[in-house]
This record gives sequence, C-alpha cells and structure tokens, in this order.
Amino acid sequence: MIGVDHVAWEYGSIRDLLENYAELKSADIEPYWAVNHGMSASLYYADPDGNQMELTVDCFAEKADCSAYFKGDAIGANPVGAEYDPGEWLAQLRAGASEADLLAIDPAAGVSPIRGGNDGRAGAMIAFAAPSAIIHDIHHPNTWPV
Repeated sequence: MIGVDHVAWEYGSIRDLLENYAELKSADIEPYWAVNHGMSASLYYADPDGNQMELTVDCFAEKADCSAYFKGDAIGANPVGAEYDPGEWLAQLRAGASEADLLAIDPAAGVSPIRGGNDGRAGAMIAFAAPSAIIHDIHHPNTWPV
C-alpha cells in the first residue's frame, strides 16, 4: 500500500525545536521518537488518529552540508541515527552548550531502532517549512485533545 508515512516541519534552530518540545510536553504531548539522523535532528509525534508529524532541524548551517552528509560514507555506518533525550539537550542548551556540539552525531552511538512507521508501511514523506506559529496550532486544545 502506498501512502503518506509522516509530514515534517522544519525549524530554524535546535533551540526553537527544543523550546517547542518543552511547550508541548507541558501540555502532556510527548514525542514517541527523538533521533539525530546526522543531517537532521528530529522529534516524531503522533496524534490520536495516528497521523505522524516530524519536527526537525538541520544539523548543518548549509543545506549542501546536509546533502553531503546524506551522500557520504558516515551515513553508511549509521543510516538511521542515534536517539537522544530532548529534555537533556534542552537543559544543556539552557546551561550554555553550543547548538553545533549537540547536533554533531556521535559516531560511537548505537543505531536507533526505527520507531513508529504507520504500522510499518513504507510511504512517501511530505516535507515543508512552516513558521513556528503553525507548529503551535498542533497542540491547540480544540484540534488535538490532551
């Protein structure tokens, strides 16, 4: 069966992504998967209907560097990425850690199992950039009961 696996929204910085994580968590909305893919770091959420959303940020300042990582040898050693704790990353950022240090994938980290996956069906991913205001609507009480 062909279908949409998930939709992705891109953030401008890991700080913006993680501050939104904290806001969603305060409303009892937590990701089912937090993974640093190497070229991007992502938080995956599912709504009550099973729709999956990826909130993501590039790990490199330039898109060309993300593409180079994706096409390079490093991804072969870990094609999925390494899981991370978004609360821990946010605490480190708030304590002064650099975004670049957090976003650098640890080559020694284990390969994350793939989580979610819309019942395991392969599907097309629709990705687009959206302003933070749209992302905040995801957890509006009238559209996503908590």
